[in-house]
Amino acid sequence: MRRLAILLLAQSALAVAARGEELKYDLFGGIVTEETKLDTWSRGTIKTIGDNEVLSAEGGFEPGALVGKVINPNFERPLGVVDDEMRKKYGDAPQYCAKYYRITGNTENTIKTDPADGRLTEYAQAGDKYLLCGFFTVKKAGDRFVAFTPLGHPFFGFGVDSCYLGYWGYLPREKDWYKLKHDANRAKWYTATAQRMKAAGFNMSAGYFSDVPLWAPGKREVFLKPEMPFIAWHHPLEMGMKAKGAKGGLFDSPIKDVFDGCQYGRDAVHGRNCGDIFDPQFAEACRIEAERQAKAIRNNPWFMGYIIEESDFLFAFARDRSQFHLGWGVIASLPVMEQSGRGEYGQPKFADTRNYAKLALRDLLKNKYSTLEKLNQAWGSTYSTWDSAEGGYGKGSGLLDENGVLGKAWLGAKHTMKGGNAAAYGDLSEFLYLYVDKLHQIEAAALRKEDPNHWLICSKVPADLKEYQAVAKHVDMLRGVPPKGATGDEIKPGILALYLSADEDSAMHVYYDPPAKGPYRDAKTFAKTQPEKAELYRQQLLEGFNYAPDGKVRPAVMMSYWSWAENASEKRNWGVVSLKDNLYDGKEATRLGADGKAGTWDDEDRDYGDCVTGMRQANNELLKQLREFMTRGK
Repeated sequence: MRRLAILLLAQSALAVAARGEELKYDLFGGIVTEETKLDTWSRGTIKTIGDNEVLSAEGGFEPGALVGKVINPNFERPLGVVDDEMRKKYGDAPQYCAKYYRITGNTENTIKTDPADGRLTEYAQAGDKYLLCGFFTVKKAGDRFVAFTPLGHPFFGFGVDSCYLGYWGYLPREKDWYKLKHDANRAKWYTATAQRMKAAGFNMSAGYFSDVPLWAPGKREVFLKPEMPFIAWHHPLEMGMKAKGAKGGLFDSPIKDVFDGCQYGRDAVHGRNCGDIFDPQFAEACRIEAERQAKAIRNNPWFMGYIIEESDFLFAFARDRSQFHLGWGVIASLPVMEQSGRGEYGQPKFADTRNYAKLALRDLLKNKYSTLEKLNQAWGSTYSTWDSAEGGYGKGSGLLDENGVLGKAWLGAKHTMKGGNAAAYGDLSEFLYLYVDKLHQIEAAALRKEDPNHWLICSKVPADLKEYQAVAKHVDMLRGVPPKGATGDEIKPGILALYLSADEDSAMHVYYDPPAKGPYRDAKTFAKTQPEKAELYRQQLLEGFNYAPDGKVRPAVMMSYWSWAENASEKRNWGVVSLKDNLYDGKEATRLGADGKAGTWDDEDRDYGDCVTGMRQANNELLKQLREFMTRGK
């Protein structure tokens, strides 16, 4: 009886703790439910230091237990401004060294680091405080995927996307507001913005953060505080499509946009891209960008993972078939391209004029049908050759001459293939799956070679199950959640993507006639007031947290909210802050502005509502659910 009473008392104490106690967090935002070994070892003081060896004043390590982790040898020591170049870039705000070194071995008291990461003595000295940690991971816990911090504690990421200095020029009047609010100091802007994100209930940057010094600090690896976990975008296809000298372009004769110059392809996707991933240069672009980016961030424990490409630059990938079919776009594209029409890419001339994607489609059909007669029989087509015939593109009768109009009888309606031949639709869908598979296979291989410790994240999740399967086998995580029908090992952890709006209760109302409905307004994304927006946020956040594509496994481990600021370009109030950088918290976005003074530049035209409080409460509610789940499960 006594043993039973003790057990019941312990269970009751756990239940009370799960319900009522305030959450306790580790350095990276993880929920501390019990101490880990890394908690015990993570903080210490350097007794002596060499180029690649530290003697700890505290010690107590298990020999070999720290291999594969990292050390920051002067975690708490500000450096001050390094030189005039850093002062010019960041101003006079204090700088901090956040240089991390990979650990290659350890004894009970010593830590050895990889010489390839540089000399410890360049950044630290005896008496400095060090930090030991691993990297963010994700594991299956019961019927749920759970992310864990570098110190081993469960974590759910509440990320904000699209946070820019100047917000992509969306400000119609005060374009240089940061000069007014932050003394024209980029470091102050970053520090203040990161602190405000945390105060609003967000604990990570989900991507597109302007001038993020967390991973691209420039000279001497100097970083700004406060640190936040972050995700980085990885764009080798985009960089490979730009000519040298055009915003980071890699090649004199770059990778082609398959839809470029083709009136029957590119106009369907509003000028967006379909990069030719079958071009041999694509693999080289992936190698170059993986080496460059991984070198800058692979040792940083605040870094979580790479999002592979930007969905705007893969517009036809994961596209609704009722709007556009990538296979149709490729078969309708030019087989030979002399020069790019993309001004933003430098409009280069191509040394190699071949459209490799169209040739890859031709070869796929050749391998399947072996003869042109069999293809024509299956499709009901009348092609005279696998290549180009007299008259050429748009006029000849060869497969490579197809422009989407010649074969309309079997290809169906422009862009969508509606009403076309079923076999042709199926074959061009198979090519789409090949495109998606090859894209992610090549990019993933290059990144994993340079950085095996961080997540590879698909930028957009297809609703088509076969297309999803082509992606999922190459990545660790999705920017989205798996479609219904995915099962077993196909189910990958995912990042919920939330887009919510309350235009009439925000500074964006000046762009709208309130009774009229804008292009995106619907019950799932649009609310009239900021508190209503917060309630939609809560509903969709918790619904997504418990979503299971197979009715069993719950994949959501993070959330990405679009966006930090309103968008005057798209005329959308996606934001947590107004166009004048005032939080929608019922205090800042008011007639008096954040400074509380009438007649100053940050005054709003009226008092707006509060979405921040509701969002913060929803985030806390989810974290308590996660803690209860982990406490029960342990």
